[in-house]
Amino acid sequence: MNGPDAGREPWPRREPARARLAIVIDDWGYAWPAAETFLAMDVPLTVAVIPFLPHSQEQAAAARQRGFEVLVHLPMEPLDPAVDPGPHAITTALPPDEIRRRVEAAIDAVPGAVGVNNHMGSKATADRHVMELVLETVRRRGLFFVDSHTTAQSVVGEVAAGLGVPWARNDLFLDGERSVDYVRSRLLLAARRALETGQAVAIGHVHPATAAAVASVLPELRRQGIEIVPVSALLEQQRASMDCPGLAPVQ
Repeated sequence: MNGPDAGREPWPRREPARARLAIVIDDWGYAWPAAETFLAMDVPLTVAVIPFLPHSQEQAAAARQRGFEVLVHLPMEPLDPAVDPGPHAITTALPPDEIRRRVEAAIDAVPGAVGVNNHMGSKATADRHVMELVLETVRRRGLFFVDSHTTAQSVVGEVAAGLGVPWARNDLFLDGERSVDYVRSRLLLAARRALETGQAVAIGHVHPATAAAVASVLPELRRQGIEIVPVSALLEQQRASMDCPGLAPVQ
């Protein structure tokens, strides 16, 4: 897959890697004070942008210019009907053509995105019919999908494997509590999981505590032999075996 900035030098690998960790930062598109802190980091983060928000295109462009990988953070129906997942969300009540149209429009609204992940979506990602429609569109656009894994009932992996869509699954969320110490502890847990399995995905959000924790823990991750990579880097082997049945999830 071509990078967002063809003239950019590759991110440096300071030590031989024992494992790889992708850090996805969700919920871009708002006027987050921490956005500039993340954009200044010398580490290849993955930025997930909610489409149709006031700063969606501006922040996606800034992330691509920085050399970060960009995803469409697709609003999808949660279990709680009182919770608003965001503009033009994918819901289980929509007709098939409207689901396809909304996914296409969301992708078009985040130019340069190389993949999609779900924003909320515990109800939608557990619905096979909905996910078939979403992932067929993702495949047609040549993208991959990251299951944020907001529910254990998610069918993303099974449907993606059946359709031949490269996919990854979130191993853990980083900032259920917005304190630097808590996020650091979660990052170190993600590192342990990466060392156990070879690679892992962790998702955080555009919060000051998350930015501070990521910056502070990077030296320790390097000492452990953890390489921070764009999430697409975890899909290389899966892409290579895409013609083979029984694809395993990236964990």
